[in-house]
Amino acid sequence: MARNANRVNKGYIHVEIQTDGSLYFTVADHNGKKISVQSARVSVPNRFLKIGVTCRFPEKLQVVANGQKIADLKEKLPEFIEFPIVEWPKFLRNYSQENDQAQKLRTKSANELQPENGKRLRTLEEEVVHLDRAMKQLVDLISLIESGKHYHIHACTALIRSLIAKGKKNFRPLLQRVVGRLDKPILVYASLHSPQELSPTEDYNFTIQPSNKDNLSLCCIDLDVWLNSRAGIYAGNEFTQNELIRTLADATASHFDPYSDPLLDRLESIKMFAQNQSFAIATSHALLIARTIVPLADTLFEAYYESVKSPS
Repeated sequence: MARNANRVNKGYIHVEIQTDGSLYFTVADHNGKKISVQSARVSVPNRFLKIGVTCRFPEKLQVVANGQKIADLKEKLPEFIEFPIVEWPKFLRNYSQENDQAQKLRTKSANELQPENGKRLRTLEEEVVHLDRAMKQLVDLISLIESGKHYHIHACTALIRSLIAKGKKNFRPLLQRVVGRLDKPILVYASLHSPQELSPTEDYNFTIQPSNKDNLSLCCIDLDVWLNSRAGIYAGNEFTQNELIRTLADATASHFDPYSDPLLDRLESIKMFAQNQSFAIATSHALLIARTIVPLADTLFEAYYESVKSPS
C-alpha cells in the first residue's frame, strides 16, 4: 500500500493505493472533518503508475494519473478507472550525450578562468573551503526550515542562487566552478515533462533528488542540463529551472525586489503538505534543491581530497 497526503488552502486530501488494485481518496476540511471518501478499482496497463492530485480547494479537486486527468473528486468516482498508458522513453529519456557535453563545457570554462582587473584567481583549495562553508550553512538552513521556521527559506533560496544559478553569460556559479576544475560529472535525478503536461495552473511537479533509489521513474541528468530544462508554463510563457530559482531569489531573498512577479504570486498560492507541515510550493522546491546539492557537494569534497592525496 502506498500513501500520500496533500494539504491545500482550506482542506486535506489523503490518497491510498492498495496492492489489490484499489484507489482510496479522502477529502477533509481544515479541521479534519471528512467531506468525501471515495474508492475505485484501477488498471495500470504497463505497470507504471504516476499519480497526483490537482488542488484548488474547494472548487478544483482533480485526480491526475500518468499526466492525464482521470477523475474529479467533486463528482462520484467511477467504479473502475483505466490509467493512461505511459511510454517509458517519454519519462526516462537518455541524457548521456547532453550530460557529457555539459561536463566538457564546465571543464573548458574552468580552464579558461584567468586573473582580471588586477585580481588574482583563487586556488581550487580556496574554492573548496568556500563551498564547504556554504554547504554547512545550507544544512543548518534546511534543519531550521524543517523545524517549522519557514522564514529561513529566504536565506536558503539566496544561497542556492549563489551556488548553482546562472546569471549573465559568463557567470560561473561556485558549485559548477569547483566541479569544472575537478572535471567531474554532477548528476541529479529529476522528473521532466513535455510542454503539454505541466503548468502552474494544473499538475505542478518539481521532483529532484541526488539518486533514484526511491523513484525509478526519474531521469539521470546533469545539473546544468536540468537548470536549463523547462520548469513550467505560466501565462503562455515557458520558464526554466534556472529562471525559477532566480525569480524566487530576486523577489524575496537576494535583494527583495519591490515588485512582485506574477509567477511568484502563483507559486506562493499553491500549497502542499509534507512532514506534517503546509508549504508553499516555492518553499518546497527550494528545499528539494537544497537537499539534493548537499550530498552532491559531499561527493565533490571526496573527489577533491582524493586528488590531493594522489596528484596526477
